Amino acid sequence: MAYRVCEIVQILDDAWLINSTRRTKHYATHDSQPLKPGFYFVLWPATAKPPGYDGRARYLGPLSNKMHAEKLRTSAFALGLIASYETEPVCASVAPYC
Repeated sequence: MAYRVCEIVQILDDAWLINSTRRTKHYATHDSQPLKPGFYFVLWPATAKPPGYDGRARYLGPLSNKMHAEKLRTSAFALGLIASYETEPVCASVAPYC
């Protein structure tokens, strides 16, 4: 699957996250299971317009801190899974809260 949009978020509890613009948002997963608290690298398929925090999102985590999520994002760019920063700046990251 091709991914075009990504973001680093912080999951707060069974239904809420903090996104890259520091807004609290409700989230859902494709299997309706809650995510554990922590940082997640989120990917959306290229066809998801507009991307929402729903069953189309792929949540990779939990990661213990934002730095680990950023390393995962860097690896995804290096492997060519998503567009690079220079050619298409479509990734965002949440400000540190810890």
